[in-house]
Amino acid sequence: MAYTAQPVGFLADTVQRIRDFTDDPTDTPKWLTDRLYPLIRQSYGKVFRDIFGATDHYPLVRFSVAVVAGTATYALPSNIGRLLRFSRQETTTGYMTDFIVPRDHLHPLGPGVRLEGNVLRFEPTPTSTETLTLEYIPNGQCAIHLGTFTQAASGLSTTSMPIALGPSEGYAAGRPYEYLGQLYRLLGTSGSVPTGYLVFPVQERPITGWTPSTGNVTVGPALDFNPASFSGTYTYEVVPYFWDVMSQAIALDVVRQVHTFEDRSSKRDPTRVLYLEELKSLRDYFNSLQARTPRRWEFQTPENTGLYMV
Repeated sequence: MAYTAQPVGFLADTVQRIRDFTDDPTDTPKWLTDRLYPLIRQSYGKVFRDIFGATDHYPLVRFSVAVVAGTATYALPSNIGRLLRFSRQETTTGYMTDFIVPRDHLHPLGPGVRLEGNVLRFEPTPTSTETLTLEYIPNGQCAIHLGTFTQAASGLSTTSMPIALGPSEGYAAGRPYEYLGQLYRLLGTSGSVPTGYLVFPVQERPITGWTPSTGNVTVGPALDFNPASFSGTYTYEVVPYFWDVMSQAIALDVVRQVHTFEDRSSKRDPTRVLYLEELKSLRDYFNSLQARTPRRWEFQTPENTGLYMV
């Protein structure tokens, strides 16, 4: 017996899970998709902060800050979360040097650098002009949506992807650089399959930049093929990092909220248990994702030269 066709995209799949888990036809006219969407976004942020606040393996966003002498404040992406490193990169070696570490606000030399919302403030004010690299953990905000574009889209290439102004599902982001720290997924096309493939090769790439003049986002590494070389309409989606392994926890958290709003304690409490079990599994997964050895011995690996031994 053939299975029912799988929903296309993260949002459709998550909504379908919520419908299945609530198993209540009365939810259908009341909890429409546009009412579930903000709950899905909020739940992803909650799961994201819960997991990545307690692990050493986290999504990392790199953002270049063009520092100007005499200017103390700079606007950062709206999804700035925790500042990890602020430094220069040597042109010859590629090493990150001259780390700027935030100090206490009452430090006699000033805090050095501090976050004020999504504004970066230098104290004292910079006296030289240079480009620095900011590395940060996102705060869990995400502009999830599904949309389409044609082969003739402006600026389309293997590293430049269009963003639909009116997506089919969800909402497009309106703030500059809001897509940093998310994934661009090219799902399929109405045209021919790229040469060398029997089926369309779904492409999934981190979003690394934004082009104001076109509204396109920059992805990297490059796609396996150039979509500008094939005619047809492409379907894509923007999703958060680790969307696939987190989707069950997100759906369960939304279901728990729906049961709470509808005062169904007999269904809410078992759903909460399932949600907490899923969180526990995710924490264990991410805590060991890059662990070659137990964390207490992380510096004692064969390739370590001793430079960073403690």
